[in-house]
Amino acid sequence: MSKQIPKFKNEDEERDFWSENDSSEYLNWKSAERVLFPNPADLVREGRELRDVQLFMAITDENRLREIAFEQGLIWDKMSEAEQEQFVREYLGGRSPRRRI
Repeated sequence: MSKQIPKFKNEDEERDFWSENDSSEYLNWKSAERVLFPNPADLVREGRELRDVQLFMAITDENRLREIAFEQGLIWDKMSEAEQEQFVREYLGGRSPRRRI
């Protein structure tokens, strides 16, 4: 049984919580559905305005992506940012985080 996700007073409290806790203890990732987001280039062609948004992923997610990439003969650190984002879309169900270095 998954743990109950607490109610957060603000975004800082939620960020602190998730930086210290493993989401797999709170969510059943096996029942998660893969979601695909449209290609930004297609949206531009349709005349839609885009805004750059920076997302962050847990270190455990990044480590898992590195393992998956390695299993496929890829080296995460040698992949371009675009390649990493495509890889994330394929393996994390559409989420496209950007890492802050």
